[in-house]
Amino acid sequence: MLFYKDLGSGVPILFIHPPGMGHKVFRYQQSLSTKYRVLLMDLNGHGQSDVRTTTSVEQFVLDVKSVLDHGHIEQAVICGYSAGGMIAQAFALAFPNRTLRLVLAGGFPKVSSRILDAEFRLGMWLIKRNPEKLAEIIAKGHSQMKQFQLELQHYMLKANRHVWYQFYQATYHYDCSHSLHNLMMPILLVYGKREVWVKKHLSMYEVCPNCTLYEIPQSFHQTPTKTPLEFNQAIDYFVRVEERG
Repeated sequence: MLFYKDLGSGVPILFIHPPGMGHKVFRYQQSLSTKYRVLLMDLNGHGQSDVRTTTSVEQFVLDVKSVLDHGHIEQAVICGYSAGGMIAQAFALAFPNRTLRLVLAGGFPKVSSRILDAEFRLGMWLIKRNPEKLAEIIAKGHSQMKQFQLELQHYMLKANRHVWYQFYQATYHYDCSHSLHNLMMPILLVYGKREVWVKKHLSMYEVCPNCTLYEIPQSFHQTPTKTPLEFNQAIDYFVRVEERG
């Protein structure tokens, strides 16, 4: 069973979380449900979803499809955050007819910068040795509010350790950079102005025929939680403009 929240009505927007975090990382995106149908899911082995024996990018893509099928949704805006953007891109490539638009928050088609590489390696190392510390570090990096930090940390520790590790590993080795030209749908790239180690991947998206860049001033990587107002406004404007177009 896959757990997901289904809020509001209108154009569907489905959010895909990074390794370990579950749907709780999109706490502040729930407010978009006043205008849109917002779907916040826990991928296999995360949060309140069941654990599957096999884990891969392709299997996570099928998780996303299952949620859309269960919700009787033909097309949706697919939004992936950080490594969750890998799943979003893989879904858009596999099911372009189901992808109305694509939003990548701190997205990258492959891991090709030193700092990002080090972050993935550290994450995998800590999952095996001290997942509690990893959850604490990530939670504190996503909010200055103690209550929200504890909420994120607690929810991350619900993730199955094997699936959590495999999510990191699968996205660490994933590379869709040579297929980006096939993404014909409108794409929104959202980056924090100061997340230079991830923005190094930005030039790879120049081959996408319908791509828009939005940078949030004074922000690092954690745009959904650290600058939610600007992040949500960017998505709202992107969807509304494309709807009118």
